[in-house]
Order: sequence, then C-alpha cells, then structure tokens
Amino acid sequence: MFESLPDIASTGAKAVTGELEFQVLTSHFTHLKDFQDTDSLTTPCCIEGVDWYLSDAALSCDMKGYSTVKKRRNDIQRARYTLG
Repeated sequence: MFESLPDIASTGAKAVTGELEFQVLTSHFTHLKDFQDTDSLTTPCCIEGVDWYLSDAALSCDMKGYSTVKKRRNDIQRARYTLG
C-alpha cells in the first residue's frame, strides 16, 4: 500500500494501490482486545459516519513504510497551514 504514496502529489490527490491483503488486520482484531470509538481521531475533526476500531496492541510496520507515511503526513500538514 505504501508504494503508491509518492504518486500523491498534493493534498486531496489520489493514487491506485495494488490488491490489499487484510488478513493480518483481521487476525489482529480477532485475537486481541479491541475498542470502538465514535469520537474523532483526526485533525481537523472528521466524524461523519466514521467508526474507529482501536486495539490494545500495536501492529508492526517496517522502517521504510513508517518513514514514507511520516514524510507524506508532514508534507500534508505543512500544505494545510499557510501564512498568507
């Protein structure tokens, strides 16, 4: 999934991913304690019709994937806050 992030040139842009495999995620929530939250977990708030499912244990992510997501997130945060 993260391989497509560099294709997203700006906030609101879209990219096509390959086939997504949800087995790890499904297994994670099947075998661990999970919580449901209907409040917003995003900034700015975005809660219309979104149910968040949280786990009491973290999923693993390799450093390359983490770095890619972190960089993209920082780029989007900077684009959102302009001084003029």
